Order: sequence, then structure tokens, then C-alpha cells
Amino acid sequence: MGWGWVGPAISAISSLWQGQAAEDQADDQAKHLKQVAAHNAQISLLDAAAAEKDSIAAEAAYGWKLRRHMQQVDKLVGRARVGFAKAGVAMTGSALDTVVESARAGAEDAALIINEGKTAAERGREVARRYRLLAQYGLRDAAYQAGMIEQAGADEATYQYLSGAAQASKDVYEYGDAEGWWE
Repeated sequence: MGWGWVGPAISAISSLWQGQAAEDQADDQAKHLKQVAAHNAQISLLDAAAAEKDSIAAEAAYGWKLRRHMQQVDKLVGRARVGFAKAGVAMTGSALDTVVESARAGAEDAALIINEGKTAAERGREVARRYRLLAQYGLRDAAYQAGMIEQAGADEATYQYLSGAAQASKDVYEYGDAEGWWE
């Protein structure tokens, strides 16, 4: 028996190694992709928590602003009444209109404060929801992509294994034919 079998054997072993290397590389890429997605998800969840805190702070701030504003309006209306009373002006006609207009303007400003506060708080909650969705969908997308990478690696490994087996079979047949095995 000569050395003609060495080349086919090396070729078959090389195909096996190439298949294993393709599978290992795909597994490493998939693992890395999943790790990056997990880190990104953690960042998104931290951002969501920060946005929730901002939302709570916005609600507290508009509550404080509203209380402060209403105190100022009450003081203004109270001073107007006291001032009119000291001056001997009856709370009718233009004097009453002045007090009522001050109270109405204060109520309008209060409504604006409430609307701005609620809008800021809702915006913060919406940002938090988006961050949580980014975390969720980012992980789901990474899992899908990792699965595709792993499948591609497995397919390449299978191709290499079958290619190596086919080449080895051909080489064995040709070697056997040259050695007269089939006669």
C-alpha cells in the first residue's frame, strides 16, 4: 500500500475542521450578538426608569406650582378686596369686575399649569414605555438574528462535512481503482 491515501485523508480531516470552525464561529457571533442585545436592553431599562422618575418629578412640580399659584391668586384677590373695602368702595360694578377678572385669570393660569404638568408627566411615561419596548424588541430581534447565524453555521458545517465525505469517497474510489481493488 502506497502513500496515495494521505492526501485524501488530509482533505477529509480538513473538511471536518472547516465545518467545526464554521460552527464555532457562528456560535461565537450569536453569543456576542445576544450579549450586546442584553447590554442594550439593560441600558434601555435604565433609561426607562429615569424617564419614569422624570415623570413623577414633573407631576410633583406641577402640583407644587399649582399650589403656589393659587396661593398667590388668593392673596391678590384678598388684597384687592381689602384695598377696595379700606377705600370704601362697594364690591359691585367695576370693583367686583376687577376681583372676578383677577380670579378668572388665576383660574386660567392654573388650568395651563395643570395641562403643562400632566403633559410633561405623560411624555415621561411615554418615553419610559418606548425604552421598555426597545429593550424587549431588541432582545427578541437579537435572538432571531442569533438563531439565523447559528443555523447558517450549522448549514456550513454540514456542507463541509458532506463535501469532505464526498471528496473522501471519490478519493478512496480513485485510489482503489489505481491499486486494482475493484478488479
